[in-house]
Amino acid sequence: MKIKKDTHAIGKSPKVVFLKGKKQFIEDLDREVRVVKQSSYFVEDLARDFHTKYGIIKKTDLQKGGRVQSDSEKEFSVFDAFFIDKYRRIKRLAQIIALKDIGLILEKTGVGNRSLVVE
Repeated sequence: MKIKKDTHAIGKSPKVVFLKGKKQFIEDLDREVRVVKQSSYFVEDLARDFHTKYGIIKKTDLQKGGRVQSDSEKEFSVFDAFFIDKYRRIKRLAQIIALKDIGLILEKTGVGNRSLVVE
């Protein structure tokens, strides 16, 4: 696993930004319909404004957190990123098979000296 080098503002923790989904009751259908889908964003660079399709969130608002509004009057919730948020963003590169596992894999799959293995 490779952990991406920190590119966010020095001393500042990455943030998670949420836009709450919106539902509206449609009388013709006699039910509630989702009009705006819930969205979440992972923001690492707190030194710049954050752009979404729902507007721009100022860097000062990102740093203070809580409920903030974009320039298009959409309300977002900004939180510090938890470990699980950071873990989900780890890039996983090719892994090697440990020597202790190779024997078991060969035995269970039936791979032999005449087998053709395609990677």
